[in-house]
Amino acid sequence: MIFRNRFLRSGIIVPLFLLIVTMGYLLEALRMAPMVRNDIPSESFYPIILSILMIPLCLRQLVVGLRDSSSSDARELSKPPLIIALVIGIFIFAFSKIGFLVTAPLFVFFFMLFFDDKPQKIGRKIISAILITAFVYVMYEFIFGIHFPELWRS
Repeated sequence: MIFRNRFLRSGIIVPLFLLIVTMGYLLEALRMAPMVRNDIPSESFYPIILSILMIPLCLRQLVVGLRDSSSSDARELSKPPLIIALVIGIFIFAFSKIGFLVTAPLFVFFFMLFFDDKPQKIGRKIISAILITAFVYVMYEFIFGIHFPELWRS
């Protein structure tokens, strides 16, 4: 029972889950396209770089969590980080399947609701999520020339 309680702490389970999700993210990015195509970063460039940065950070947090779990004041399993990690994992999976323009507004909207103490003004949040998505889409598609996966490009 001590083993179970010790490893079901948020300092261990969340970094471990994020590490697994990041590894999946990296694998999906590697399957998407080569990192550089015609001397220009492709749509997989940013996800690969992000994954390469995230993996050591997740491992570090996991080691810190394992070290802290031996102390008696280790935190209990926290649901908000698990929900965030789960939503990020769903976004990563859905991103390559149904595209950026469908998943990004939902992703942004979820986090606006999740971190808002007063979830009123839903219409404003929907418009903000759409505007943020449009800004990122225009920036990547037209300024950087990096194309996101979309349903019509499959």
